[in-house]
Amino acid sequence: MKSKQFMTSKVLPLVKKVRKKAVFSNSVLLSHSVAKGLFFCVLLWSMAACQPASVEEQPSSDNDNLERLETQFTLENAILEQSNTQGNILWKVKSRKTVYSQDRQTAKLEQVTANLLEDGQVILQLSSNKGEIKENGLVILLQGQIVVTDSRNQAVVRSEEAEWRPSEHILLVHKRIRGSNDNLEIEADRGKYLIDVQSLELEGNIVANTLQPSIRLKTDHLLWLIPQQKVIGTRPLEIVRYQDDTISDRVVANQGEVDLQQNILYLQQDVEMRSLDPSLHIATNFVEWNYQTRVATSNQPIHIIDLENQLDIIGNQGTIDLNQQIATLDKGIKGINNRNQSQLYAQNLIWDIPTEQVEATGNVIYQQANPPLNLTGDKAIGKLQDNSVVVTSNNQQNRVVTEIVP
Repeated sequence: MKSKQFMTSKVLPLVKKVRKKAVFSNSVLLSHSVAKGLFFCVLLWSMAACQPASVEEQPSSDNDNLERLETQFTLENAILEQSNTQGNILWKVKSRKTVYSQDRQTAKLEQVTANLLEDGQVILQLSSNKGEIKENGLVILLQGQIVVTDSRNQAVVRSEEAEWRPSEHILLVHKRIRGSNDNLEIEADRGKYLIDVQSLELEGNIVANTLQPSIRLKTDHLLWLIPQQKVIGTRPLEIVRYQDDTISDRVVANQGEVDLQQNILYLQQDVEMRSLDPSLHIATNFVEWNYQTRVATSNQPIHIIDLENQLDIIGNQGTIDLNQQIATLDKGIKGINNRNQSQLYAQNLIWDIPTEQVEATGNVIYQQANPPLNLTGDKAIGKLQDNSVVVTSNNQQNRVVTEIVP
């Protein structure tokens, strides 16, 4: 092979200057992988940089020199490549210093930069302070200030310890991992980057922050689908929304999905939302929340609690616009005044939260305890918290019925 001729003609004479029995060839790392149809070549940036490790550093006998030469070689400014049987380069690794092991199956690297290629194009760039090539090039260990950049989506992954498996298209991060792109910053105890599908799977003490609008998400397991601009959490999670530097909303749920492009959260199972302005507590099993406009919509039963006025508004589905401070519930609603013991039933309800006024329509029933009263009609308008509700009917055949309970 050309690579073998290159190594024999350039490196071997330099080694023979020290000891003629020393042998070096391009099979040092891939003796097994050659049988698999892969080959591995080493290109030297400086022919004079290849020398036996520590040969001239300390006085030693000829036997010591021979043993050292036969067990270890050091290269400087070397480029390592691996190609498939078609001759296409799979990856390149450049290191300032490369030291081979005794069995020529591993190599330790310093000041590492690497590229992963696909169809001749660089799709992944890596750098680290140290590295080690193992298992005939199937595993590359990286240590110290690791930076990985995916040119396809501009995502960046940082860590202090990682395991790169080029043939499997996987980057395993065993220590604290940090990922980011133009609108998301994320940290976790450990992670796995699936290079072929461009997804980052994270586990342990995860904190994710969107930049604009600003939310913070915490959970223990998360999948970031980078091309789709989606983040999926399958375990309990907590989301905090910020308005400038002030918290405006808090949400918890058993699982959820974030659409980073549309600024929408899809939350499921035991969803609880707390809004600070207005002061509301919202509970449901599903909500679609636009965290930019602060509009929450649910097609499942939704329960809104006004803690200050001790009001409960329940609907089979509804929308809450927290910026406009208007709630719209339909398909059957129930309003409860816990302070004055009154209740309102209807098909639909619009609640203007700042003015505390409700407008209910469709099969309206209003009941209160003091004084005892029961009204039915087509429409009700008023303030539920102080029992000032007027029930009317637009249908002459369905007049308002007033029942005074003794």
